[in-house]
Formats: sequence, C-alpha cells, structure tokens
Amino acid sequence: KGANWIPADNLLPRLTKQDYDDYIRLAQEAHMNMLRIWGGGIYEDPAFFEACDARGIMVWHDFMYACAQYPDEFDWFQKLARIEAEAVVKALRNHPSLVLWCGNNENNWGFDEWWHNGVPKYLGNYVYREILPQVCAELDPSRPYWVSSPYGGEHPNGMDEGDRHSWTVWSNWRDYSGYLSDTGRFISEFGFQAMPNWKTVLSYTAPEDRSILNPVIIGHNKMTEGTERLIRFLVGRVGLPKDLQSFVYLTQFNQAEAIKLGVEFWRGRKFMTSGALYWQINDCWPVASWACLDYYKRKKGLYYATKRFFAPILPVLRYQEGGISLQVINDHLEELSGEAKVTAYALDGRKRGEARFPVTLAANTATNAKRLSLADLGIGYSPRVLPVDGQSTTNPREHNGELLDTVVFVELTVGDKTYTNTLVFERYRTLALQPANIQVAVQGKQITLCSTVPAFGVFIEPEADVDLSDNCLTLEPGVPVTITCSDAPGAVQVFDLTTMTL
Repeated sequence: KGANWIPADNLLPRLTKQDYDDYIRLAQEAHMNMLRIWGGGIYEDPAFFEACDARGIMVWHDFMYACAQYPDEFDWFQKLARIEAEAVVKALRNHPSLVLWCGNNENNWGFDEWWHNGVPKYLGNYVYREILPQVCAELDPSRPYWVSSPYGGEHPNGMDEGDRHSWTVWSNWRDYSGYLSDTGRFISEFGFQAMPNWKTVLSYTAPEDRSILNPVIIGHNKMTEGTERLIRFLVGRVGLPKDLQSFVYLTQFNQAEAIKLGVEFWRGRKFMTSGALYWQINDCWPVASWACLDYYKRKKGLYYATKRFFAPILPVLRYQEGGISLQVINDHLEELSGEAKVTAYALDGRKRGEARFPVTLAANTATNAKRLSLADLGIGYSPRVLPVDGQSTTNPREHNGELLDTVVFVELTVGDKTYTNTLVFERYRTLALQPANIQVAVQGKQITLCSTVPAFGVFIEPEADVDLSDNCLTLEPGVPVTITCSDAPGAVQVFDLTTMTL
C-alpha cells in the first residue's frame, strides 16, 4: 500500500532533512507501507532512507534507467554501469527499509511494445539481466532483484504474473471504471491527475490568469493534453465546474474517487493482487499532476482519501445482483470482531432503512461479511429511463429510480476505532443531488460541519494556511464531523458538489 516517489524539488539542494522527515511522516500517517523510488529520478539523499527506516516504510528501489535504450554493447558503458551499481548497493544495503532492487523503469516493457525489438542482448538489457543481478548477488545477496518494472510472464506488462503499470485509465483516456477489469498481481504504477491546492494555484497565477483554459493554467500541467484530460474525466463523472476554484476542488474529488475505486478493488482481491502503489506521492514544482501532496506539501483530496482506503481495516459496499454486499479487508494478523451499521438515505436526507449486525474478520484477508437485499434497507422500485453507453451509441434503459436517489453509508466499529464508506448507484453528474446547506461552526482550532442531506465532495477552505486533519468529505445527514486545524483557521469557506457544478 503506497505510492511512487519522484525527486521532491527541481532544485535538489533546497531539500532538507526536515523535508524528507515530513514527507515520510505524511506517508506513514496515510497508512502507506511502501514507496517506490522511480528509475527516472535520482539515488536519494540518505535522509530519505533514514526516515523510511525510522517509520517502517518499505522501499522498492529502481536503478536509474528509465524509458530509454542504452548503449551497453560498449565495454566503457558496461564498466560505468557496474561501478555505479556497486557504489549504490554498498551505500544503501544497510538500510532495513530497502526491500527490493529493480533494474529499470519500463524499459523491458518498451522492448516488447514500444520499440518492438523483443528480448535484445543489449540496448540496456545486458545491464538489467547480467550486470545488475551479479552486483546485487555479490554485494547484497539477502534482497531480491527484479529485472524491470513492469515485468513478468509472457508479456512484460501482463496481468498474470509479476508487477503491472496500469495506464489504460487516464493515459489512454479510459474511464476509471476500467480499473475493475485490471486483475494484475501487483499494481506498481497507476494514476489520475488533479489540480494542486487552491492556495498553490494562487501562488503561480495573477488574477487575470484564473480561468480553466488560461495559458498559465495549461502550462502548469506537463502531460500532453493534461488539462483536456482533466476536463474530459470531470465531465464524464461529476459535471461542469462553475469556475477555476471549483475546477480545482472537483478535479481533486474526481482523482480521489478514481484511485479509491482501483484500490478498493485490488485490496478486495487479496492476495490475488498483492500491492497497489499509485503514481505519485509528491511533486517537484507547483503543478497539476498525479500527486496526492502538491509541491508545498499541501494535501490534495487524494491524500485524505488515502488515509481511508489504505487503513488497516477497510469496509467496502458494492451493488451486486440486485443486493448490497459488504466486504471488509483486514490487514491485521489476527481475527477481529466488530459491529457494522449500514444505513440508506434518500438524497433529500430522509432515512430509508438501517441494518446492524456483528462481523467477524478473518486475519489478513478480505471477508465477505454480509449481503443485504434492497428491501432490508427500505429501498423500493420506481422506473426511470436513462441513456446507457453501448458499443457505438447511447441507448435508453430503465433503471430503478428509487435506487438512484439513494446513498448507502457503512460504519464499522472494531474495538475503539470506526471505519466508514459510502455507495452511490450512478455517476455523480446523474444523481439528483440536493443543496446541502452545510452548517459550519468554528471554535478555536476546530471546525464542525453538519448537513441535513447527503453531501459529497465537501471541501473546507480556511483563510489561514493551516493543516487540516481531514478534508474532501462525504457527510451523512445529521451526523456532525469535527476537523482539527494545526492553528486558528480564520474565516472558513465550505464547498460541495452542488455549489461547484453548473
């Protein structure tokens, strides 16, 4: 459970030991247990590994070869590659956080799919298959060496063996429901972009720049058609934003929802899928990107969602075969018992029904805890016709309108801790969401929110640049949520999907 790590600044000497400590603390607090040092970056400062050692974060370490072919048919290159590898392994092998050496990033996938040269002897492959495994076996024999990422099986990026980089979603423009058909064994890269924190956007724009398609906004996204992708996926799932600030929050909400869907699916396959490292945890400049922390370490919606979907206990609601199933992933090494409460609300806040039941969670596995019928939760049937995507057109189809006007909350209590999740039954742009009219109370360093209706994509924007204990929230009707700030927040604005979409 974790993310990919890139260089944390475009001017590396600006980074301090405290910066590394802060980043690794934030990873730990988000329940990450692994970071992958990407082969297109750098061999990191000792402070990175010291922080990972101290906080129990495993490190997957690529050697620094990425997305390219290399001239290893020459003796001089082979010699340099060996000297570099020996120096790196000797420098890092005493760090207990280091758990895997990996030869490169995507180059063996590239041989197969990009450059179409199969399994060459050279072009870098001599380094990955001969030099690096020899060096690791000689100097660090206790750790595994992995040829490349992705790698394994007949196809280097296949789903049947090894690790996989899942980029059909986002890079190939596919909706994030595509994660549900990806049965890779270890997903070592997948990602979805969002804008940085609103205060960060203000730091690199003048007032006249603050529109979605302004050249300054587009220039602060270094992926080809990056802004266009943000718009495409936002319109596909949530709707049209009212302004740039809404665009910032809505893309963060959409990013969090996308990565959440993938992680919940892959964690639910435990151990058929044994890892999910999303791209990426950090940024090297103020930019719209895949990161969960922007350049100033400000937390995006994905960071807050990560704390929930990487938690050691994760309840997941799914709509299957006309009923609602509760699956619970338990990462603890012992069997646990708890109590679940599943509550259904109409989108106008009326309570439809509730079910309470005990759950027993098998150790270190995913448990199918309960299946409820719609009737168990007071959900009836009313016909509603909506368009559905087909092979080449959209077709009208009858849906259960009452189900579409329902949201289901689960609250799972195990010992003194409570874990929550929600389920809606259509894309947010289709739901008849009701104005939330969220009540906000500020007392000292605490902000309390309460809504009379289900409220989604709730973002708190404090006047002061303070750290928040939570954000990017879903509010259950009548259930107050209290957020703790690192200091007095000043004036507080609150936004939700209904206030940010046209």
